[in-house]
Amino acid sequence: MLKAEIKKTMTLAAPIVLGQLGHVLMGIVDSVMVGRLGGAPLAAASFVTNIMSIPMVLSMGLATAISVRASHAHGAKNTKECSQ
Repeated sequence: MLKAEIKKTMTLAAPIVLGQLGHVLMGIVDSVMVGRLGGAPLAAASFVTNIMSIPMVLSMGLATAISVRASHAHGAKNTKECSQ
């Protein structure tokens, strides 16, 4: 029973984890590539990376709210509510 629930949770969480990992890795690659140019370009790249984190964090909050509502509807066997 627990293994099945863990498998379902991991299936749902995998795209979110991959998206976050991609965002973090892109910031690291940007820092490595721009770091050779000097301090000011590195600071600018870091600033833009942080600015782009704002929509990502807001989207994660929205996704969290949606997943809670969908799981509640799924538990209540309300498939119509799950798909909206």
